[in-house]
Amino acid sequence: MALVSLGLFLVWGGWAGTGITRGIMIAAALLGVLFILSMSKLYMLPTVPPWNQAYTPLSFFLTSLSLGALAAALIRGLGAEALSRSAVFIMLSFIFAAAEAALSFLAAPGYGVFGYRSGPSLRPPAEAPRFLHRTRLALSLAAIVLIGAALRAGSGRSEGEQIPAVLLASAFAVLLSGQFLGRFLFYGLLTRPGR
Repeated sequence: MALVSLGLFLVWGGWAGTGITRGIMIAAALLGVLFILSMSKLYMLPTVPPWNQAYTPLSFFLTSLSLGALAAALIRGLGAEALSRSAVFIMLSFIFAAAEAALSFLAAPGYGVFGYRSGPSLRPPAEAPRFLHRTRLALSLAAIVLIGAALRAGSGRSEGEQIPAVLLASAFAVLLSGQFLGRFLFYGLLTRPGR
């Protein structure tokens, strides 16, 4: 965050096209990737089998990529950037959000079709987490539809025209809400040994 802040400060100071600004932003991106990798590795504990799977790093990276691409599209869409540069980020966001929704549907621990299932328990199954998982999937699908609508709205515009910011902002808010639900299910409601 410090490197991104420094990079933005340099951009606002008129140093946007310089090598130092590009170097700082590249370093920030590389450190961001390392941060997500280390964060996902922290949760891959052998003592918590639902987290110790490929789902954990895939989910972390797809969430970051989908929200990051959508935020970049929103920022570029609000600025004076050309439509073609925003459209790339919108398309990437669409792809990553769809991949994350599919991953969640198929492999989310405890809720996905093929996700990790804990052993037999005398406790009755809770309906609330299932409802929250379905709500998360519905929010992800709604965000994908909004991103698709932004792509469609942008395809009929001439170069230099902006994509409606309300579509991008709505898609970001809906996708972020779905991801909050996903993290709540991942951290808070997942049955762990001894619980």
